[in-house]
Amino acid sequence: MPWPIPPRPRPVYPVYPGYPSYPDYPGYPGYPVVDTVKDLLLTVEKTGDPRYTSRSVRLGCAPVSGTHPDAGGACAVLTPAQGDPARIVPLPWMVCTQVQDPVRATATGIWNGRYIQFERTYSNPCTMRRATGPVFSF
Repeated sequence: MPWPIPPRPRPVYPVYPGYPSYPDYPGYPGYPVVDTVKDLLLTVEKTGDPRYTSRSVRLGCAPVSGTHPDAGGACAVLTPAQGDPARIVPLPWMVCTQVQDPVRATATGIWNGRYIQFERTYSNPCTMRRATGPVFSF
């Protein structure tokens, strides 16, 4: 007969003055993450054309809101990426031409209590849409 496996001892965490006891403290790593503010300011500008004015929209994802034309689609893409456009998985089936029409995309804001600051220049609008999906499609 095999020996029974002893239970694991619970870790002991220090108690800091002024903080609530540990599993109830939101900063504790095991504390469940609650959806908080998910609000971004998205901007697109063409860097090769001085006559082109930049466009900006606001995107809120908890609840879906803002001036983005496809806010639901953008939130659906940003949620698995934790609000960071750099972590979006590019569309594998989309093929873009090699036309040089540089476009700069920026995103700044708050996502679940974390500050997001993203800026990237793409060779053309198609490569931007391939890399970010509907996030910067406005």
